[in-house]
Amino acid sequence: MDESTTIEQLVSQMAQSDDPELQEGDPAQPEGEANSAVQPAGEQDDDPQDDPDGSSDDNPAAASPDDQVIEWETSSGEKFSAPVAELKAGYMRNQDYTHKTQELARERDSFNERVQQQFQQVQQFAQALGELHVQDRIVKQLEANIAQINRYDDPTGYSSAVSELMMATKQRDGLAAHLQTVQQARTQEQHQAFLAAQKQAAAELSTGPNAIPGFGKELVQKLNVTGRDYGFSPEEMSTITDPRHIRVLHDAMKYRELQAKKPEAMKKVAAAPKPAPQTRSVPPNTVQKAAKSFAAKPSIEAMAVLMNAANK
Repeated sequence: MDESTTIEQLVSQMAQSDDPELQEGDPAQPEGEANSAVQPAGEQDDDPQDDPDGSSDDNPAAASPDDQVIEWETSSGEKFSAPVAELKAGYMRNQDYTHKTQELARERDSFNERVQQQFQQVQQFAQALGELHVQDRIVKQLEANIAQINRYDDPTGYSSAVSELMMATKQRDGLAAHLQTVQQARTQEQHQAFLAAQKQAAAELSTGPNAIPGFGKELVQKLNVTGRDYGFSPEEMSTITDPRHIRVLHDAMKYRELQAKKPEAMKKVAAAPKPAPQTRSVPPNTVQKAAKSFAAKPSIEAMAVLMNAANK
């Protein structure tokens, strides 16, 4: 029967095991351990060698700490009990689950943050693009109005319209320059992300358990040829960064190489000399043995043996 231990008892045992005074021979220490050396000569225990069976029967091996059963009671009065080993395993499972959950939450938050940033950038770009279209229509309308004003008949109106047109044109050009800067920044960001993905794919395909043997510049050129043979354009091939797609291309390349070698292998098989048919040696029967014996040494006895074998 397993010994049951409450949480309070377990804590008390751990505190006693950590007390240095008890470890050095505290008077509260049970007899027969640290104080056994000062027992009177007449009261000392017998030599264990005189009774080899006595010590094993009277002092059973102590149970492992993991086998101790912990009991506790909840505030609602519900009682539970579980071995220390099971509590340890449950704690480790909970720690692993907590770690994975926190990591997943961080990844989700990071992804949501990136999506939110991209959404805001798209909104800002769309708003700026709309403002540019509106400003461009204003410039065209002002240009049309100036064309209808006679600069000699109405020099003041003409000068005012030209000044308004210049301001509108300057504002339009500023919006266009801002959009161009934003577009260049996005292009640069996408290019950096593409280079990072390429670098990560190259590292995964060059080293590690899932590496492709001989992966390098020469193999990449062969993969590009294979991709073009399957109808991919050079632009499409230059944008591949997923290691899975590269492995598919590699398998396709190896398959095509095997298919190209198949006719040559079949020719070699057809040209190979066929093995001569093997004849199975049949052991001589009784008549043949008797005839051979008679031919080697003719005699009446050999003749009789031959005739007897022939009549069977």
